Amino acid sequence: MATMTSPQSTAAPFVNTSLSMNTEKINLTLDTTTLNISSPTTNPPSLSDTVFISRVQTLFTVNAVLYNLQGNGGVPWSDDYNDYLSVAYIALASQFCSTITLSLSNANPLIFQGARCAKVIFIRVPLFIRVKRQISSSTNNNSSSTDFGVQGSTTVELQTVSASQMSQTQFSELLTQGYSQLNNTVGIQLNNIETTRTSPAITCQNIQLVCGQHASCRNTENGVTCTCDPMWQDVNPSDPGKNCSLHPGTIALIVFAALLLLAAIGAIIYFVIKTKSVKKLKLKANTMN
Repeated sequence: MATMTSPQSTAAPFVNTSLSMNTEKINLTLDTTTLNISSPTTNPPSLSDTVFISRVQTLFTVNAVLYNLQGNGGVPWSDDYNDYLSVAYIALASQFCSTITLSLSNANPLIFQGARCAKVIFIRVPLFIRVKRQISSSTNNNSSSTDFGVQGSTTVELQTVSASQMSQTQFSELLTQGYSQLNNTVGIQLNNIETTRTSPAITCQNIQLVCGQHASCRNTENGVTCTCDPMWQDVNPSDPGKNCSLHPGTIALIVFAALLLLAAIGAIIYFVIKTKSVKKLKLKANTMN
């Protein structure tokens, strides 16, 4: 894998295309690599509005050099990618994140249900270093020069129990597999895809309510899984422990037990009635004598 020597980098948290602002002043805090936007009254919306109660969060970072479709070369760098409020940033960030989430959904829609990009940053990179492809040098190496392309980087949040068990290698393989199935309708291509798992392995001791009713949490090598309790079966094994129903054998056993109980009650009632009838006959016989 080629390495990059001290590329200039800029970063910004990603927001969706729907953006609301008020008239209050926004305070900017700037360091050498990240542009943090903070406001006491306005929070940038996330890419996905899906909310999962007591969900598991497993984080992976995805880096890739962005290329235009139809073989038009790398996406040229623009200083607009420094500003997360700019139209250029919002459009490219949406394309980049959509490419990743669609790829994951293609690979396994159940495991990657609710996957979202927590943030997107863009880094200016020399294309001939990052992708081993020499681009004709320009006499003016400024930010708009085609000698410099865009590397996208995002933190992907996975929100299922199955995803929490996924290693970096497994995630990378599924992402690549799903990406190869895309019809290239999102507007960009990803080159030199790199992934890293940034979440530590979770345990049943530090999470709550991740399993469904009638299921129990169990620790695994990379995370946790849920298993249905005895006498219950998993309706959806691909998302274990979320939907457990009574096993058919259990239902049959319950029905059989109910029938036995009814038979026992019937026998008791018959015995009581029979006993009373015998007593009445004896009493009648004694009276006649």
